[in-house]
Amino acid sequence: MKNLGNTSKGIVALAFLTFFSNLPTKGGEDVANARNNALSDYPIDFWGGVSSVFYSRIPDFPLGWAVHLLLFQVLIITISLIPFAERHRNRSKKFKLLFLIFTYFAFVFGSHQTRDGLMFGLTSLGFSILFFRTLIAPSRLRMTATILGVSILIAAFSFRPWVSFSCSLLLAGWYFNRNQSRKLAYKSIVSVIVFTMFPVATVAVELAAQDFAKLNTIHPEQQVISMDLGAAYCWSTNPETVIAAREALSLMYLDQNPGNLCESFKPINWAWFSRKPIIENSDSPTTFSFLTEKNETEFQKLRSKWLGLVFSDPSSYIQNKYMFASQVFIAGDSRYIRLFNEGYYSNSARENSLDAFVGIFLLPWDLVISLHLLSMQFALLFWFVLVLKLYRGRFPRSVRDDSLSVISFLLWLMATVVAYIGDNGRYTYSASLALLFTLFINDKSRCQKEKS
Repeated sequence: MKNLGNTSKGIVALAFLTFFSNLPTKGGEDVANARNNALSDYPIDFWGGVSSVFYSRIPDFPLGWAVHLLLFQVLIITISLIPFAERHRNRSKKFKLLFLIFTYFAFVFGSHQTRDGLMFGLTSLGFSILFFRTLIAPSRLRMTATILGVSILIAAFSFRPWVSFSCSLLLAGWYFNRNQSRKLAYKSIVSVIVFTMFPVATVAVELAAQDFAKLNTIHPEQQVISMDLGAAYCWSTNPETVIAAREALSLMYLDQNPGNLCESFKPINWAWFSRKPIIENSDSPTTFSFLTEKNETEFQKLRSKWLGLVFSDPSSYIQNKYMFASQVFIAGDSRYIRLFNEGYYSNSARENSLDAFVGIFLLPWDLVISLHLLSMQFALLFWFVLVLKLYRGRFPRSVRDDSLSVISFLLWLMATVVAYIGDNGRYTYSASLALLFTLFINDKSRCQKEKS
C-alpha cells in the first residue's frame, strides 16, 4: 500500500465506499433468480448456463452469497484499475482527477449485482492483464498471463455471447498491433482467427455450462421473437405482415388469442406481453406464456413463422429494429434520484442517515443515468466532437487510434438491437464506459502538453 501512488490509493478508497454503500444486499433480482433457478428441482435455461453455474456455486457461508459476490465484483474492478493508475502515476493532477471520476462510475456500475456488472468487471480485468502483463508478470510468465487474460474475457462474454464480436475485434487488433516484427500476412491470418474463434469459444462455454447444470430447455430466444412479432403485429402497415405476426403470436398464448396485445405492447421490454393494458376495463393478455421443451413442436413452428416473417417483409423488420435501436441508443430506461425519493428510504433496511449518505455518494451516478450521459448516443457524440476538433486543427489526434474502439462499440450496438429484449441501459453501459475510457487514455494532446 505504501508503494502505491495517490491515484491508486484513491481507487482503494472508492472500493471501500462502493462496497459499504451496497450493504446490506440480497443480490440483484436477475442474479437471485438465476441462482434460485439453478438450485431448484427443475432448472431452466432462461438465464443461461454460465449464469446458472456461476451464481449457484457462490458459497453462502460466512457472509452470505450476495455479499461474497459484491466483494468479488469490487475486488476485480480494483485489481483492473490499479495497473492503469500506476502506469500513469506521473501524469498531471487534472488527468488523475478525471481518472478517479471514471473510476467512480466503473465501481458503481461494476458493483451492480447483475450479469452486466459482472461482465464489465471481468472484461476490465481481462484487458488489464493483457495490457500490463509486462508490468505484473516476469518474462517467463507472460504467455501464462496472456492465456489468463483471454480466458477471463471468454468467461466474461459467455454471459452474453451475442455481443462477443465487439470484444473479439479488440483482441484481434491488440494482437495485430503488438506483433510488429511479424510479417503482415501472418499477423492478418492470426488476427482473423482470433476474431472468429473468440465468439465460438464463448458459445461453447455457454453450451457446456448448460449441459453441466442439466438445464431444461425453455428457449430464451423467445424474448427476442416475441418482441419482433409484437412490433410487426402492432406497428406494421402491411396487412399480410400483421396477419402473419398474429398467427405466430397465437402460438405463445394458451387460448391462442393475442387479444388486445397492442394496448399493452411497449418497446421497453418483453415483459409487457403479460401485463394489463393501461386503459381501464380492457381485456388483458394474461394467457401469454413461453413455450417449453414440452411444446418443442410448437416452438419449431413459432421459429419457422418468425423467420418466414423476417424474410418475407424485411423492410418492416428493419424498420422495427430502427425503432428498437432508438431506445437502445439513448438507454431508454431512466432512473430516479434516490436521494430525493421517498420510496428509496421506505424500502431500505438501513437507517435513514445511512441511506442519505449512500444517496449522496450515488448522486453523481443517478444524475448521469437520469440525463442519459452514459448512453451510446452520448458516447458516440463525444467521439464525434473529438473528430471535429481534429479536422479543425485543435490537436493532433489520429482517428485511427480510436477506430477499432468505435467499430467495436457499433458492433455492440448492432448485436443488442438484433437481440433486442428491452432498453435497459445496463445492456450498453459497458460499451459506453469502454469507449469513453479509451478516448480519455488515448488523448495524445494531453500527453504532449504534460511533457512540454
